[in-house]
Amino acid sequence: MQGQLTRNDVLLKSDSTYAQAWTIHGRQGQSVTIDLESDAFDAYLFVRGPGISGGRDYQDDDSGARGQHTGEIRDGRVLDQRDERVEAQVAGALQPGRVTPVRIAVLVSGGGTNLQALLDALEREPGAGSRERDRAQITRVIADRAGAGALDRARRCGIPITVLRNAGDAAELLATLADANLVVLAGYLKLVPAPVVARFRWRMINIHPALLPAFGGPGMYGRRVHEAVLASGARVSGATVHYVDEQYDRGPIIAQAKVRVAADDTPDTLAARVLAAEHWLLIRVVEGLVRRGLPDEPIRLEDVQDVG
Repeated sequence: MQGQLTRNDVLLKSDSTYAQAWTIHGRQGQSVTIDLESDAFDAYLFVRGPGISGGRDYQDDDSGARGQHTGEIRDGRVLDQRDERVEAQVAGALQPGRVTPVRIAVLVSGGGTNLQALLDALEREPGAGSRERDRAQITRVIADRAGAGALDRARRCGIPITVLRNAGDAAELLATLADANLVVLAGYLKLVPAPVVARFRWRMINIHPALLPAFGGPGMYGRRVHEAVLASGARVSGATVHYVDEQYDRGPIIAQAKVRVAADDTPDTLAARVLAAEHWLLIRVVEGLVRRGLPDEPIRLEDVQDVG
């Protein structure tokens, strides 16, 4: 497992430092090595669980250079010296209620089925007493036209909406996105102005109904994409989530989901299966980015084969 600490993580009120909580499942006798390293801050490790000797917590303020810590827990025994000095500060600090959710703004042009998939995913319960919305919330839906059906979905959920007067006006869009941590283009057909892309570099993603770099670019959206796929004779299509840059559909790919093209497919039947893949893939990527703390550089998640 790998993680990256950012300002979107847990803020400990005791000393105004940031932290991440990880759950590790293993078997008795298994070795677990935890390695923390940073050139920017002093690393600190806190471990709690039934495998700790005597049921006690384990803490270690690193003794290595450059904020480095390497510790090992084996057979239920802690193999490093426990630091008692800060136990009172850390105990109870990593509570889900203290996590500030990532604020997501969604840009739309159409009916909003991808928006709805995200809304549903952020409301579901992955575990007892917690919800995905504790990690992330859609805080605004922005459309380039007043007739976009996605706006009705947002209204039903009580989410603030904005209809842009001029989608090409960078200042207007930047002002609308002012408090967003992550921007998701979910069926948004306008080219995002370069200053907005620069402001949200590696924080703005798009979902496209084909396996980029094929069948992308200006004018390639909706039914046109599926018609082009069938006309090409391709046997596989799918969905792509990628980072947004200054050109249509050209940013680094984050993940793809492949969909087989049937011999009797029409643009409509292919579109229906690809749309289902879009929903699943977009949820997976958003959750993956949020759990990684919105990394400051592009990441590539594992592709998914034959989802439809």
